[in-house]
Amino acid sequence: MSVYQARERFNVVQCGRRWGKTLFGEVMAAEGATMRQHVGWVSPTYKYLSDAWRDCRRDLKDVIRRANEQEKRLELLGGGTIDFWSADSPDPCRGRKYHKVVLDECGIFHDLLPIWREAIRPTLADYRGEAWFLGTPKGRREFHRLYEKGMHGDEGWASFRMPTESNPAISKLEIEAAKRELPEHIYLQEFCGVPCDDSGNPFGLKAIHECFTPIEESDRVPVCFGVDLARAQDFCVVVGLNASGGVCYFDRWNEIPWGESTARILKALIAPSLIDSTGIGDVIVEDLQRRGSGI
Repeated sequence: MSVYQARERFNVVQCGRRWGKTLFGEVMAAEGATMRQHVGWVSPTYKYLSDAWRDCRRDLKDVIRRANEQEKRLELLGGGTIDFWSADSPDPCRGRKYHKVVLDECGIFHDLLPIWREAIRPTLADYRGEAWFLGTPKGRREFHRLYEKGMHGDEGWASFRMPTESNPAISKLEIEAAKRELPEHIYLQEFCGVPCDDSGNPFGLKAIHECFTPIEESDRVPVCFGVDLARAQDFCVVVGLNASGGVCYFDRWNEIPWGESTARILKALIAPSLIDSTGIGDVIVEDLQRRGSGI
């Protein structure tokens, strides 16, 4: 079954390079606009936005009533519209309402989740509109977290993985050559749409797992802790080390109020601890110190 046929309200498509994700997105945008819908297009930077703007303006030239170059807005004869936004501008799409939003090159967005939740998602409320997230993944970051929604069966979400080889215009010989020449994790990400285990770890999670050793019961008592704080996108992490320097405690979470995070940290810390006090950590560290946590 094709991506189009199996679509839900919110659709995440992780693609190999040259699969045709931008063209697919342009078709989705044009389909909506020619059906008299209002469509938003969001690219990570102005450069990517310009490419999509030129393509849609060219392909829809026979049905365009007005093309506003400055606002990057196409108004079609039937009343449909396409607005083109850059994610490097503040609050893209704010103040608009859409039947459909296409987000292109999601793998290279900065702050994809906040942009989606705070700026774009509310624009779909009036029409109960749909969204398309398209891109090649770059590690298991925000784009992949959206992909997992469909994989976990979240209501209204669908996830798809489309390798480069499913594009009939790309030579099979070229794909086979890339498979031979590239490191496996790079080939899987760039040609199969499978994100690296960690974009900062070129060896994959398997190499990390092989460094693990069994911990005896006597080594399960932490003698010190390290704490890394984060707001919503990243995770708050608590790691405890035993007397041999091995990890014997690990916990992480995100997207909960600071009060709950503080309580969770206090519950874990039973030994002297180090915590990152830069930036957002200052207030939390002071609160923990007042409660006598040993930080």
